[in-house]
Amino acid sequence: MLSPKLLEDIEALQKIVEDHDQVTLKLNWDMLRHRNEEENLDFVYHKDGMLVGFVGLYGFGTAYELCGMVHPDYRRQGIMTTILMEALPTTTLQNYSQLLFNAPAESASAKLFFEQLPLTYHFSEYQMKCNPADANVKSLEQHESQDKHETQDKHETHEKQCESALTQEIDIPLAETAYTLKLQPAQPKDRSILAELDVLCFDLSEEDARIYNDDVLDDPDSVSYLILANEIVAGKIRITQLAKESWIYGFAIYPNFQKRGIGRSILQHVTHYEFTRGQSVHLEVALSNPGAIKLYQSIGYHTTNVQDYYRYHL
Repeated sequence: MLSPKLLEDIEALQKIVEDHDQVTLKLNWDMLRHRNEEENLDFVYHKDGMLVGFVGLYGFGTAYELCGMVHPDYRRQGIMTTILMEALPTTTLQNYSQLLFNAPAESASAKLFFEQLPLTYHFSEYQMKCNPADANVKSLEQHESQDKHETQDKHETHEKQCESALTQEIDIPLAETAYTLKLQPAQPKDRSILAELDVLCFDLSEEDARIYNDDVLDDPDSVSYLILANEIVAGKIRITQLAKESWIYGFAIYPNFQKRGIGRSILQHVTHYEFTRGQSVHLEVALSNPGAIKLYQSIGYHTTNVQDYYRYHL
C-alpha cells in the first residue's frame, strides 16, 4: 500500500498538471489507494525535494494500462523516459497480454511524447457525468412518495436507508418494463456469472474476466450488483465511491435481456439513488459503443472528458 504522504504528493502533482494542461488525468484512484504491498506498479521521480514525476500501472486481468505525468516545470529533462525505463521491465508485465498507454485526448504534451514510443492508437472512451438538473428520472419520481409534508422520522429513516444502500438488496420501483427488477450485491459464489457477462458484453477473454472480477470483488470502495429480472440474473453493475463521486462500471445486460427497458430502468434508478445520497454520478463508455452512448445521453449524461489509449509494442 502506498504511504499517505506519497498519495498526497501524487494528488498534489496531479492537480498541478491538470491545472497547467487543462486536462483530466485518469489515475484510477480506487486502485491507487488499495495497492497490494507485493505489487510493484507505481514509479516516482523526485527532484529538488519534491515529487515531479509519476507513472502508475493498472492491471485489468492480464492487460495493463499505464498513465503518467511530469511537473510542467521539469519537462524536457528526460524524467518520463527515466521512469519508463524502470517501469516497463517490471516482472509483473512479463505475462501481460497487452499494455495500453493512456492520456487525455486534449493533452498535446502526451501526444508529442508518444510519437517517440512504439505505440499505435487503439481506442478512445468518453467519461460522462449526469447533472441532476439534466437527469431524465421523471419515471422514478412518479413512483416515489410525493408527500411534501412527510415527518422528520421518515426523513431520518430515508437517510439511514441511503447510507446502507451499497450493502443491501434494492428493489427498483419502476413500471416501465414487464419485469420486477432488483439489485442484489454479488457474492464470491457469483464470480463466474460476473466473468461470463464481461466475456459476452465486453469481449474480455475468460482469463482476463476471471482475474478482473476477483480483484473488483475485493475492492473496499466498490460493490458489484447482480441485476435480477423476475428473480433471474439479467446483468450486472458496479458502483465505486470516491469521496463525493460515484462511478458506474461494468454495466452489462445479457443479450437475451437487452432491448427490454431493463438497462434504462436500472441506470435511471442507480443515478437517481446516488443523487439522493449527495453524490455526483459518472461513468465511462467506449466511443465504439454508440448504442450505449445514446442511452446514457437520453438519461442526462454528457461527456466531460475523452481518454485515448495507445497499444505498446515490444
